[in-house]
This record gives sequence, C-alpha cells and structure tokens, in this order.
Amino acid sequence: PTLPVMTQQADALSQTFERTINVSAYKSVWGHIPTKQKELNALFPEEATGDLYAARHENRWVTYNPFKTGRRAQGRLQLKYNTCEALALSLAQYSMGIVVEDDSRLQLYLTNYDNARPALQFDTVRIEGCQAEPTYTYSDRAQHAASQVEATYADGVFTLRVGHNGPLDLTIQCQGKATGKLTERTAGNVVPPTEPLAYMGPRQYEAENFQYKNIGKIQKNGYGTGVAHYTALGYLDFGKKAGASVRKAIRVDADGNYLLRFRYLAPEADITGVTLSANGTVVGQPTFSQTVGGWQEATEKVYLTRGAHTISLTSAEGCPTRFLLDNLIVEPF
Repeated sequence: PTLPVMTQQADALSQTFERTINVSAYKSVWGHIPTKQKELNALFPEEATGDLYAARHENRWVTYNPFKTGRRAQGRLQLKYNTCEALALSLAQYSMGIVVEDDSRLQLYLTNYDNARPALQFDTVRIEGCQAEPTYTYSDRAQHAASQVEATYADGVFTLRVGHNGPLDLTIQCQGKATGKLTERTAGNVVPPTEPLAYMGPRQYEAENFQYKNIGKIQKNGYGTGVAHYTALGYLDFGKKAGASVRKAIRVDADGNYLLRFRYLAPEADITGVTLSANGTVVGQPTFSQTVGGWQEATEKVYLTRGAHTISLTSAEGCPTRFLLDNLIVEPF
C-alpha cells in the first residue's frame, strides 16, 4: 500500500491509523532505510514470490502475467486458508487468474484469449504439500476452442497443465497437513442488479450520418471550416441544387406523439419550401427561420407508431441560400 501523507489528521478515518509519524520525528524514526524496511516488512509480510502479479484480499487472489513480450510469468503463493502449503503458477502471455481458497478446495477462474494466436496457450498450476492426490473438475465458459487439462502427482505435489484460449472454471479438491490457517472471511453475496427501465427519452441523430442525394456536402469533420459549435464531428450542407434530399432511419419504442427537433444554421435568410416526410408520406413543411448568433432549432410534431421509421427532408426547387443541418432529435411529448 502507498503510505498516505497529510498536513493533519483532520477526519475520523485518519484518527484510526495505528501508526503515524510526524515530519519532525521522521529522521529519527525512519532516517535509516533498513529500519524502515524492517518495520514495513513486519506490517506487510511477504505472501508471494516470483515475477507474476499477485494480490490477496482474505481468501481471494488476483494474479496475471504483466509481460507483453511473450515472456512467461512465474509465482508461488503462500496458501492462507487451504491446508496445502503453496500454489505455484506459470502463466503465459495474457493469462490471468482469480483464486478462491477454502480449507479443502481451491477454485480458479483462468482466462487467456489472443485472437492473433488461436492455438491453445498453456498455464501450469502446481499445488505443494498435498496429503493425498487431489481430484479436479473444469468447465469452459463462453465459446472458444475446447480447453485441455492434464494432471500429474508425485511426492505431495499436484500439477495441472491447462491449455486454453478463453475462460474456464477449475475446481481442485485438495488438503494438506498444515495447521494454523486463517478461517475468517467476508461472505460473498452476489446480488443481480435491478434491471433498468427502458430508455424512453430523446434520441439524437447526427446529420453527417444521414443518407442523401443532390446536396452540397457532407462535412464529416467540421474542424477548420469556419463553422463552430456543431455537435459530434460535423454537419450537413444542404446546398442549392433542386431535388436535394436527406433521410434518416429512426426508431421509437411506443406509439405516440413525437417532436422532431432539427438543429440548423441559416445565416442569410429564411429557408422555406423544404418538405418533411415520414415513411414517404408528407407530414409538414417546416420553416427554418434565419439564424442570428448561431445554431437554432425548428420543430415539427408527428405521430409515430412503435418501430422503425424513415424521416426525410426534401427541397424540390433547391435552397436559395446557405442551409446547414447539424442533427435531428426525436423526443416524445
């Protein structure tokens, strides 16, 4: 753990610290590094050796291979709850494992997935100090090539060679002769989260992703174009061509009235003569009033049934002046 440093112990939590050292006393207490190391080693005794990452909370371990160069990671974990002596792991690149200890059982979740190397990657699980030959079961999770597990046992050491390219659960029934093991632990209580309500609020569709014909331009990246404060990455320039048209497939989750909010820019004059259609049927002819000071919204109310719809804007004669479209927001009301 990182040693906390503070100007004062001003809250209730800091008052519970078992050991505090004032700056004025630091040199006399920890001015000699071996003295500091000795105290910290006593407070945080070594529980694992090797070059793999290993961290424990009560009877649960997290381990993984920290190297990304093809190098294997090795480690030996001192079992704290199980009566066997130690668990040694050799993990391939990308391998990680969760280990849960009980007095007579070890449960491991192992995973390793590399789409660039579809062949099975092999990890080694070795349990030292067994009283008798352990038994084991395993099952694959998700969909991937079937895992392979091979077991050997000799002189109280049980070894599993696990080949996998995906996740699996491994349960090992094992006991040793060690005594004085820890027994207290926090009970795991996994509660499924409450299913969230379906989202029924506004949905935003960016104009630069609309389908189009005869328009001026799709501006996929608006940076450096002189147009500011658009949403997402860009906008759509409707242009002045006759027959210009844009459309977007949308979806609503309930029958009802909806407000179509078109965010636009018309800096030179009102834009009229643009027809609004839903699923090919004309439902309105909104006026896009001249904008002053930036983007504005033009709205139109429509009734939509649950499901997919196509919303279109068409200018039969073409827009007389500049007309930019930023997005469409579909909102129930």
